[in-house]
Amino acid sequence: SYVLSTSIRLFVNKIEFVHQWRQLTIIPRFKSELLRLTPFSRDLEKRRSWDGVLAVQIEIPLLHLSRIRLGWEQRLFRDARIADNEVARGQRTGDFAGTSLAVQLSNVRDYLGYALTTQAGIRIDRRSFEIRDGDDDRGTSGLVFLTMFAALRD
Repeated sequence: SYVLSTSIRLFVNKIEFVHQWRQLTIIPRFKSELLRLTPFSRDLEKRRSWDGVLAVQIEIPLLHLSRIRLGWEQRLFRDARIADNEVARGQRTGDFAGTSLAVQLSNVRDYLGYALTTQAGIRIDRRSFEIRDGDDDRGTSGLVFLTMFAALRD
């Protein structure tokens, strides 16, 4: 009989702090993830990467049951399986950086025995993929959303 196994080493460091300042709730966060993956098949590539995310969220009360949330996130990803000088000129190295900004309006109201929650907002993302010996490949995207859901009241 054959034993197929995959060796995965994942180290995650995460820190989050909630701070109240007057009417504001400020939540800074940092998360770091180191991954080493050795697949059971020799046909599959090994993976080694580091991923770091720094974020800040600010919550502002608005009226009685509404609030505005502002968010900023900076992400750095490093693909450690191949050195940058081993990548052909003009090709992606596997490393990238990204920034996200978001604004969300949340409102909770009672409706026929349910707690009705409405959320509306916008998020803008910018990513920059590293190109060896060239200009980075940059892109911007956006998302507008509206969600409504109901939950039973206690």
